[in-house]
Amino acid sequence: LRPKRNVILAAWGAEELGLLGSRYYVQHPSFPLPLTIAMLQMDMIGRNEERTADPVNHIEEEKPGENTNTVSIAGSLFSPDMKRLIESSNSRVNLKLRYRYDNGQENLLKRSDQWPFLESRIPSVFFFTGCHPDYHKTTDTSDKINYEKLERVLKLVYLTAWEIVESP
Repeated sequence: LRPKRNVILAAWGAEELGLLGSRYYVQHPSFPLPLTIAMLQMDMIGRNEERTADPVNHIEEEKPGENTNTVSIAGSLFSPDMKRLIESSNSRVNLKLRYRYDNGQENLLKRSDQWPFLESRIPSVFFFTGCHPDYHKTTDTSDKINYEKLERVLKLVYLTAWEIVESP
């Protein structure tokens, strides 16, 4: 099947250096930015969240065994329509959706590649399965990926993208 709208798949570089790849794209798009209707961002979608409690920043302890079926969505605060599409698509995937990174001390929403799109008023969401102790370390190895969860997250993103390209 061919979707009603075009889909661009992109891999950004230099996120940690200031969102350089996604900022460049927004300034020099391959497809007219005013015609871009959505951006779906995936980053760190294969692990189970694991972190120690940080009461000062109101962060509760997260154990990986408690997060085998969760995915966080950031950015839906800016687009209730996008949130509805994600939730509708999730009825076929059954992940536990969490919406806790739109605000907060970590400023995660503004630290990933969906932010330049949101700044340009393009509905954008960030699919993210959470922080873990191996973040940006060589100990972040493939044996720690929850492949079943990764597959469910990818199905959710695919189904959401399909709803977006097929909807009026």
